[in-house]
Amino acid sequence: MLTRDARRLPEGAVDAGPDRRRDRHRHLIRGSAWLTLALGINALGGFFFWLGAARITDAGTVGRATALFTGLLFVNYLTSLGLPIALARYAPDRSTGSGGAFSLAATLSVASSIGGTLLLLVVAPGFLTGALGSHGRWLGALVLATSAAGMALALLVEVRLVAIRRGEWVLARAGAVAVGRLPLLAVGAVRDDPFWLFVAACAPIALSGFVGAAALVRAHGAGLRAALTTHRRGTAAHYAAVNWLGLLAAQGPQFALPIIVAANVEPSENAAFYVAWSITLIAFLLPQTLGQVLLVEGGRDGDLVSQVRLTLAIGFVVMAGLAALSVFGRSAVTAVYGDTYAAAANILPLLLVAGLPWAVTSSLLARVRVEQRAVATMAITATFAAGVLVPALVLTARGGVDGAARAWLIGNVLAVAMAAAVVHRGTPLGRPLVTGTGGRR
Repeated sequence: MLTRDARRLPEGAVDAGPDRRRDRHRHLIRGSAWLTLALGINALGGFFFWLGAARITDAGTVGRATALFTGLLFVNYLTSLGLPIALARYAPDRSTGSGGAFSLAATLSVASSIGGTLLLLVVAPGFLTGALGSHGRWLGALVLATSAAGMALALLVEVRLVAIRRGEWVLARAGAVAVGRLPLLAVGAVRDDPFWLFVAACAPIALSGFVGAAALVRAHGAGLRAALTTHRRGTAAHYAAVNWLGLLAAQGPQFALPIIVAANVEPSENAAFYVAWSITLIAFLLPQTLGQVLLVEGGRDGDLVSQVRLTLAIGFVVMAGLAALSVFGRSAVTAVYGDTYAAAANILPLLLVAGLPWAVTSSLLARVRVEQRAVATMAITATFAAGVLVPALVLTARGGVDGAARAWLIGNVLAVAMAAAVVHRGTPLGRPLVTGTGGRR
């Protein structure tokens, strides 16, 4: 067995013995389980909501509502400022400093969301904002800004609940949103107007963000002055900025690849791709969710390398199972959507096979984020973005949706190769790394 000196623990760190490591794994597994269940409820809730919308109104109304909803998601993507990742790293417990950090992150998130919404209204093409219709710019701006702020807060609330180890409330929030959406479809205005259908889609999510943030500030919060010391504020701001750029790179292909496909294939083929792509995005959220829990738990005193290996193993096994299911269950896609969606059944296995390297990449990316390695973070995320988008521009033009699926796999393989290279170069994989943030647990 390695001695303390052989492990080369950082000076002042406390060795994580077998009991401590088991305890850390228990929290890691529990947090991952709660978030995975919440992810499943979110996916099912969204599926049934939009399926119900498709049944009660025409495709044009649904299309305009989903276009505006997509624009709102794009605003949240652009204006996150890296705050969810910084919050997970710098507010990992119930201490006063962590509570203040949450208050500061929530304030900045609301401000950036409002600014992003105003920018969307100015520069967005008409097909994105067409659902505003005759409701006017002022009402539209108010609803969009409120929705963007609330949805951004909902993500921060989820991160904070994981940090204070109240994963059951993450699940409860997801269930409340899923159940709260469905009755709104019975409202006459929702069935007849894309704007109110959009409101029904996003209002429960936004409301959960505002309510959750208020409850957390009241129960575990602190004033903005208690956020972080001056030195740690600068460090946290730099960390957030680096990971904001990393998030833009990592999530960019999720927005750009469907646009590339739509520009190169017929509408019927694009519809088939959208079905397969929607399933893929939900599946890819699982390793990302596991990485989010690892980012919180890995920031506490513990054996980070062991936690990374456990997260990687869980994600890899689950993604392998989903990939195998897509191969042997191809007929289920055409059974649900019809024979015109056969292309979706053909490309889905390839899209999900890319989840195997993604499971590894997500775990290693969470590790370098815990270690606060800015260059490694940017190297992994930039490789993923370029690795997907550059081949997609070429292969989609030549091979349609099949080319897009191949580009997705290529990008994920390149990203995992880069992740393995930078992690191995920075810290030998066999060395346990103990990190600590202090504070009350």
